[in-house]
Amino acid sequence: SEGLLARGLRFAWYPMLRSVSVLRYAPATLDALAASGAYIVLLGGETGTDETMARLLKTTRGDGNLEAAVEVARRGMTPHVTYIIGFPG
Repeated sequence: SEGLLARGLRFAWYPMLRSVSVLRYAPATLDALAASGAYIVLLGGETGTDETMARLLKTTRGDGNLEAAVEVARRGMTPHVTYIIGFPG
């Protein structure tokens, strides 16, 4: 997003990000995403339980998906969270 801003380019786009990454980004990085035209952020929520997240080798735990969605929404971008329905086992 910094590259888009530096070049004066602005168009609507959406990134696919991990919730844990969103929570680790500096606030300025999330601000730059929004400023560069990101309007939706796709977050891979995968599942609602810590146990299944661990089985999927995902590092997000607890309310991490919700917290990431709030950080995205706070900047005017729409969080789009995907979940696996009917995960085997």
